[in-house]
Amino acid sequence: MTSSDLIGTSFFGLDLSQLYGRIISLRRRVSQQQLLLEFDLGLLRYGVGRVRDGQLQLTSVGRMELPEEALERGVPTDPQRMASLVRQLCQDHQIAVNQVSVALPPEAAFVRVVDLPVELSQEQAREQVLDPELGPQLPLPLVQTDFDLAPAALPLHRDGDRLLRRYLLVAIPSDFTTRVVHTMELAELNLQRLELSSLALLRLQAAQLSQLRQGEFSLLLELQTGCTHAWIVAGSGPVAYHRLVSIRDFPEPELSPEQSDLALSESLCGEEITVHDPKYLALSELDLRLLINEAREWMTTFAEDVPDLSWSRCWLSGVNSAHPLLEEMLSDALQIQCQRVRPLETEGLAEVSCTRLLIQSGLARLIGLANGLMPSER
Repeated sequence: MTSSDLIGTSFFGLDLSQLYGRIISLRRRVSQQQLLLEFDLGLLRYGVGRVRDGQLQLTSVGRMELPEEALERGVPTDPQRMASLVRQLCQDHQIAVNQVSVALPPEAAFVRVVDLPVELSQEQAREQVLDPELGPQLPLPLVQTDFDLAPAALPLHRDGDRLLRRYLLVAIPSDFTTRVVHTMELAELNLQRLELSSLALLRLQAAQLSQLRQGEFSLLLELQTGCTHAWIVAGSGPVAYHRLVSIRDFPEPELSPEQSDLALSESLCGEEITVHDPKYLALSELDLRLLINEAREWMTTFAEDVPDLSWSRCWLSGVNSAHPLLEEMLSDALQIQCQRVRPLETEGLAEVSCTRLLIQSGLARLIGLANGLMPSER
């Protein structure tokens, strides 16, 4: 199988309970039991997802630190070595499945807002963005990517005599998708879905997002190490993306394997261990100043093109959303209700078992990926 077997499937305007956040899928039926792999910058999160009696179970959940040279923008650099690592991971945790879903971080993709003539059909719009002279300027030609293009739920606007519609373009270099496909083939796994992780996690808020009215938007701040991925989302899907500054990292608990097992047996979470560690330093307003300034500026700029805009709420995700009082501090500063995404409270999620103690806030992408296994009729 090659990257040419991949097809772009719009994640905009679809039934959110089915495919919210889907970017690329394979032409095959999705199994209801799969290995789940989420590549991030410098690490790999994994687990096994299965659906039983209409409920989602996620087992063998863990994370593995990877050497810097193992990944390029979250994509395996050496398919052979990564495949060996994945096979060893399955052997160590007695994972016996032959199908896999993979999530790549936003760093693996190019995300752009593009304005196209309103009279173009969807197919004509795709043809125009592929035109080197008329399409968006990217670091590589768009024909060398697997991309998705869909109209954003925004008002039409004029540029001189032209009436334009706004689209959101998400493109992953074909070389990246080829490497992922090759890695899974070498690992003797059948690749079922390849998704952008930030969009996969939107499934966790699908019910709330699908209720947004015309002109109403939500903000998603995914607070990760190194940056904050910011998305503006309408009821039909994401309409804008921007990278904002990061805040201070929320540290992983420093535990021995024995201490980690004990904490798991007592149903503790990584957040509790870290916050009660005497070395933990709580966030201050100074820690958030740059993020708040950048977020305000971006929200103001976006609102200028959308008459009668209203903000529903701001969702906070990512490992750094685990800082206590973050919701209250950002709510006051941004004048919008901020709410933390709690992935383990996802509707339909019946079980999560981990191989080690983890920061639960860091599991939203993986659980969003797993949520794609749920039947569309639910």
